[in-house]
Amino acid sequence: QAERYLDAGFAGVKLHDTTGFRYTDPAYAPALAMADERRMPVLLHTWARAEQFEEVRRLATAYPRANFILAHSGVAGSIDAYGRLAREHANVHLDLCMSLTPCGHVERLVEAAGVDKVLWGSDALFLNMAHQLGKVLAARIGDDDKRRLLSANARRILGRET
Repeated sequence: QAERYLDAGFAGVKLHDTTGFRYTDPAYAPALAMADERRMPVLLHTWARAEQFEEVRRLATAYPRANFILAHSGVAGSIDAYGRLAREHANVHLDLCMSLTPCGHVERLVEAAGVDKVLWGSDALFLNMAHQLGKVLAARIGDDDKRRLLSANARRILGRET
């Protein structure tokens, strides 16, 4: 079934641990191995829990060619922890999507992780995309950095650089 979706244009894998399976559960191993083999992105929903950070460390090491994107990065005042994790592993990236984003969040996350490790995310259809876009456009970072967050970083991870 995965092959059928890839043939239809799917470019990555999205996993939730709210299913009752931790991200390191063997049930996810075939999807993670496929992502590693194909150098695909893997979106993981994260909520700043220490056990999730440890799981991501294990996955990033076990699947070094997959690109892990941590959704909702920096929730609950955890920007430094997310930043450390992204800097520790070349294949860990941070997603900006949050329903309530404190002022300065984008700037602090970019500072903690580095501009090349942060990606715009929408969480469409759950969140208003204008809000998700506006927080990047209004951030106190340079226009080149905004372009990286909004497009260039994702294009690089997807292998679609222009």
